Amino acid sequence: INEYDYTAIGYTRVPEYNFSFQAGLNAYGFDFSMLWQGATKVSLTMSNTLMREFLNNGRVQEHHFDRWAYYTNPITGELIDTRSTASYPRLTTTGNSPSWQLNSASLYNGEYLKLRSVELGYTFPKKWTKKMFIDALRLFASGNNLLVFSHVKNIDPEGFGTVREYNYPQTAAYNFGLNITF
Repeated sequence: INEYDYTAIGYTRVPEYNFSFQAGLNAYGFDFSMLWQGATKVSLTMSNTLMREFLNNGRVQEHHFDRWAYYTNPITGELIDTRSTASYPRLTTTGNSPSWQLNSASLYNGEYLKLRSVELGYTFPKKWTKKMFIDALRLFASGNNLLVFSHVKNIDPEGFGTVREYNYPQTAAYNFGLNITF
């Protein structure tokens, strides 16, 4: 295998399709709304600290446990042979190893679906609030960035871009409130 065997694999880091869905409902003083957002036909190429062995503070990543291995365990004398079942190349610390070359083992499906926001509220009837000289009274709870459905673990697939190797996951926020109109 040499440079003439290289070919494009997967999709780009820019999704071919972005989509969102918003829904809401109001009935009997209750209101509910939600927003879902996602992307499809997108690939993530993992490298460096996310993919490479021994670069993450010397720890081996979980996906390395299913690596190519053929050696005798020096403690037990047992032959370790995963050549026929391995899904990841041999671990190494050198940059000229196949596990350090860009390949399909470091390419992941970057599709995702996120629950961006949810809000649930209740507006008290005017016959109750006018006794307290209040025009409107609404109690609510809301949340942002609540769920992520993705094929990759440990990273936010949306923020994974060309500038930085990985990003900090988006923070989930929970809010409770009271709206009072006089």
